[in-house]
Amino acid sequence: LFEKHFINKEMFDLLCLAQESSSEEDIKRIFEDFKTIREKLIQNRFKELLNIKKVEVDINIDHLLKSIEEDKKNEFKSTLRWNTTTDTSDGKDRQEHSVIKSIAAFLNTHWWQVIVGIEDNKNIYGLEKDYNLISSKESTREKQRDLFKQRFDQIITNNFWDEKKSIINISIQEINQQDIAIIYVEKSNIPTYIKQTNEFYIRWEAWTKLLEWSAILNYIKEHFNS
Repeated sequence: LFEKHFINKEMFDLLCLAQESSSEEDIKRIFEDFKTIREKLIQNRFKELLNIKKVEVDINIDHLLKSIEEDKKNEFKSTLRWNTTTDTSDGKDRQEHSVIKSIAAFLNTHWWQVIVGIEDNKNIYGLEKDYNLISSKESTREKQRDLFKQRFDQIITNNFWDEKKSIINISIQEINQQDIAIIYVEKSNIPTYIKQTNEFYIRWEAWTKLLEWSAILNYIKEHFNS
């Protein structure tokens, strides 16, 4: 149970402690501790899946490409904002919306991840073009990563209600001297619409599918307890 839901004993104990606490301040502190531990646990698990090791050598790309497929639980995105078709920043809002659609679909279907910086053919595109849109050439890599996360947080705020923020997390990982962003998404307990467009997406096989209004009600009845 713990491994399936990415919960270890330390996290379980924190949940029990939160239930027993009557102080709002203590509950907030416990929740932050829980999120920190959980993020590290997920990162470690993902590194195991991809065979990523923190050593001064390149990881085995062949192993990486064989270890993960784009399917109903994984979605590859070349960039967050950069238009790879025109190799310009044109259409960056559409590119952002493409990522948001995938996140919304996972929120309505099941837990897994959106990986930004990897193309559909598994070529590692990296985040350099995205970094150039939000930072100066003099920015350090650490600063670029921070600005990327800040931009991502703003996109989430613009498109989802506050209760979704705790179940959408992002981690930057380095592969062969290139960064990729792993967006971890949990299934929501309540149906999720994109705030700006009122669209409702689900994950269907390896695709992100927009549901028509006539199908949304039946889907909610079948997949949510509300």
